[in-house]
Amino acid sequence: MPKKIVVIGAGSLAFTPHFIADLILSDVMRGSIVAFVDLDPDRLDLMTRLANKMIKAKNADLEIESTTDRLDALKGADFVISTIAVGGIEAHQLDVEISKKHGIYTSIGDTVGPQGFSRALRHIPPTIDICRDMECLCPNALFINEANPLSCICYAVRRATRINVIGLGTSHVREYIAQIVGAKPDEVDVLLAGINHFVWILDFRVRGEPSYHLLTKQLHRFGPVRSKLFEIYDVFPAIADAHVAEFYPFFFSERSNYGEKYGLSLFPKNTIYDPL
Repeated sequence: MPKKIVVIGAGSLAFTPHFIADLILSDVMRGSIVAFVDLDPDRLDLMTRLANKMIKAKNADLEIESTTDRLDALKGADFVISTIAVGGIEAHQLDVEISKKHGIYTSIGDTVGPQGFSRALRHIPPTIDICRDMECLCPNALFINEANPLSCICYAVRRATRINVIGLGTSHVREYIAQIVGAKPDEVDVLLAGINHFVWILDFRVRGEPSYHLLTKQLHRFGPVRSKLFEIYDVFPAIADAHVAEFYPFFFSERSNYGEKYGLSLFPKNTIYDPL
């Protein structure tokens, strides 16, 4: 059955094109309406034109709407996705640089530490405002949070509103782990636990058989940070080194040459914000 999907913060180059590509490939979402919302009319126009071009190229059965007024878009929504970035890269850069002045270094800076805390202070209030609008205009819609710090934003929504919320964080773990052990993704089952960017592989099976030992044989494929944490805990982190390392300040200490010892680079290098 066709659905109405509202994307708030649709001007995101990192999210929107990939999301539209996934919808184009989905038979389940055929005939659906996708409503783009963004405060920046130029970014909104760019993403709208790109999405329509993608849809036309694949002759997909999707309709794009766009507006700077979320109240219009939220009416009758089945799903609402938030990928907002309050303050943009300039605010993110301040989070990282101010922390650095106090000796706190990071590789990404959107989840934990003073950087993540500052980002949460910017993102939680407008997210709650969105969900309160949903309570009036589409109370049964599912709110899907893509914005970071993901876990605490979801927690705040559950505490402050009646909206049903999930976080869209960890992805492609099954495909990645299957590749490491030479199996097909549909042959493996992975049990994960944790919070966004700090997720652990508790159980791993190939064709129903316990196969965690296959991962230990490929320890070098997991990167220096995850390999080190496996040596300590005997459990593998599922997320890339640059994210999981942020939960352990010693990876960015002077003794580790601010991450270099573990193959880490400091923000913004090797992130979506890297100008190179």
